[in-house]
Amino acid sequence: MLDNLRDKRLVEAIAELPEMLKRRFLLYREFGLTYDQIAEIEGCKRQPVMRSVARAEEKIREKLKIL
Repeated sequence: MLDNLRDKRLVEAIAELPEMLKRRFLLYREFGLTYDQIAEIEGCKRQPVMRSVARAEEKIREKLKIL
């Protein structure tokens, strides 16, 4: 039961991310793409992708602590 609650909260936290952070986070964590692959898809450099994923993870951690 606790796992279900945790999973639900995680899905909600991801859903609340700004679109770009959510997209980059999911491409990296769920689809296993590298930072370089995501950067190529999005036509940007690797560094902004890394920052976006880190920021998404930070926002998710914050949200899970609050709930």
